[in-house]
Amino acid sequence: MAYMAVDLMCLIKVKKYLTKSVIQHHYSIVFLVLVAMGVDFNVSNIGQLALFFLFIVTATFPVNLYFALKLYYNVNLLLHISKYDYLFTMIGYLVYLIFNWQYSIWGILYLISITPLFIADAKQLRYLFGEKPSILLK
Repeated sequence: MAYMAVDLMCLIKVKKYLTKSVIQHHYSIVFLVLVAMGVDFNVSNIGQLALFFLFIVTATFPVNLYFALKLYYNVNLLLHISKYDYLFTMIGYLVYLIFNWQYSIWGILYLISITPLFIADAKQLRYLFGEKPSILLK
């Protein structure tokens, strides 16, 4: 819920500054969290996949911290931590998804709902790995 709150506030307050893929990412997270409120995670394969995805997204917090602080502080070390944290958590989720996804209409709908997330993540990873350490202006 806390992660979704940040996404929801971004959509409300700064949507005009966001790229299309980031907007789609935020809408997908809001949708997944709202769906998660009505799912029995003990019996639902899709619920378990979504719960694990939301856990993984929360584990990528250093990326959000880096983007929030880079304009104000020298956070070059955080850049290196962020890009590899992001890469390994996304790879971890893809492996989990491959081994745990079950074919069903809900499974297909789930894949459709997370596709914008993976597109935004791929763009963000490309950006992070292309980002050069910043020089703080005094």
